[in-house]
Amino acid sequence: MKYWRTKQQMRGQMLVELLVAIAIMAVGGSAVVLLVLNAFRSVQVGEEQSQAAAFGTEGAEIARSISKRAWGLLKAGVYGSDDASGYWEFSGSADVLGDFTRTIIVEDVERDGLGDIVSLGGTRDVQIKKIISTVSWATRPTITRTFSFVTYLTNWDSANFFHDTVADFTPGTRSQTNIFNVDDGEVGLQTGLGAAGWACLVFKAVFNTPSQVQNGLGVYVVGDVGYLTTENSPTGHEFWVLDI
Repeated sequence: MKYWRTKQQMRGQMLVELLVAIAIMAVGGSAVVLLVLNAFRSVQVGEEQSQAAAFGTEGAEIARSISKRAWGLLKAGVYGSDDASGYWEFSGSADVLGDFTRTIIVEDVERDGLGDIVSLGGTRDVQIKKIISTVSWATRPTITRTFSFVTYLTNWDSANFFHDTVADFTPGTRSQTNIFNVDDGEVGLQTGLGAAGWACLVFKAVFNTPSQVQNGLGVYVVGDVGYLTTENSPTGHEFWVLDI
């Protein structure tokens, strides 16, 4: 038995096929759009992270620059920065860099008895500081990202001051000197040795440099001639020959 479709039935079938095709295209198109948007967002996030890393690294270098100018300027605290004076210095508590906010944190450092750095319970090492340069920015109204760059700065070429004690000097060999305990431990000239001792020394003359602000660094005597070197002077002499 033959079955004949009417034109109305054929039009209905074509309409269904068209709707199915449109639905497939809509789903596929949405997926493509999402992929493109995600790709653009990934590029944007990468650029933001690169910029944050650059700002974070710069913060640590700012702290290093300040330490080179004067180590004592690195005091524990949270800072911003400024270079209006021609050099970097701490200013305020944060830097606003476009969409980014940066803080430079300076922390004291403690060491244990073995010299290892510890977070608590150690002895503060005044010649080292921990620097944390933190950058934050909003990727969406409710999402904030953070990048932190951490480093340690050391005042490795500093000169340390130590008190000598009586025990430090006692094992040594002395000649016309005595050990005293005025401030922990000192060595002084021995007196009471008669004509051959230090007690017979007297001032014969006093020489002051013209500026009278330079400290002497060294004296060398050959016969009746004395040679004197002094601290650096931008206006005067630093080497003197004296007829004594």
